[in-house]
Amino acid sequence: MKKTFLISFFAAIAIIVSAQSDLGVDYFSLGEYDAAKRYFEKNLTQSPALSNFYLGEIAYIQGKESEAKTYYDNGLAADPNDLYNQIGQAQLLLKSDLKTAESLFAAIQKKSKKDPLVILAIGRAYFDAGMKDKARLKLEEARKRNKKLPQIYIFEGDLIKAESGNDKLGDIAGKYEMAIYFDPSYRLGYIKAAQAYALFNPTTAIEKLKEIIALQPDYLLAHRQLGQVSTQIGMYNQAIVSYTKYMDAGEYSLEDLKNYVRVLYFSDMIDDAQK
Repeated sequence: MKKTFLISFFAAIAIIVSAQSDLGVDYFSLGEYDAAKRYFEKNLTQSPALSNFYLGEIAYIQGKESEAKTYYDNGLAADPNDLYNQIGQAQLLLKSDLKTAESLFAAIQKKSKKDPLVILAIGRAYFDAGMKDKARLKLEEARKRNKKLPQIYIFEGDLIKAESGNDKLGDIAGKYEMAIYFDPSYRLGYIKAAQAYALFNPTTAIEKLKEIIALQPDYLLAHRQLGQVSTQIGMYNQAIVSYTKYMDAGEYSLEDLKNYVRVLYFSDMIDDAQK
């Protein structure tokens, strides 16, 4: 009985830590680096290798390479076999010693037995270094390993966006939809798709967000995104409900607070005009 309780207890702890990390990864994937940094700093003790990797990635993207190296080193100190922090270290050489960096990437892929997620992480390293052609080659390599992996289509949509801006929003949204198609529970796909749709078809954006909220009612980012899109089209009551659910979790930024106050203000103006 005691053994069963302990197994259940530690399983529950693992789920909580995983959920926190997943939310941090989602913030990172959406380019919300301040929010992601807060999450991973809180999670350093529970998941040191993962947290240090993403903190390193944030530092690298922000041009703080020496800080990034410290995080990758700390991640490997926590787990010397962690391939993602190894990718981070190799990434630091891309602009100064491409040949060595690519040799290290090849060795990492070999150790991972060509895991498509590892291949995609290498593709992201090229992407973050501004080497989009090499990033796309890694994307196609990962697709050959597992064409049903939702992260492939997220990366592909991100590449199109980086290359075309908002000129191909339909194509970008379509790639994110593919991520949802291959994994209907992959919540980042819904958020990414909703962000793209919000720029040319906000009604569809709202539908996407309501779909993931129906599947995962406690997914905070979906509520915040629904608040943003609802505000965009003047559905202030819906926006207030959605923002309130997000704000109640206490993880909001100053910008979130400003948006919330703005929605309350517009809602009050409409109420006053109707009196």
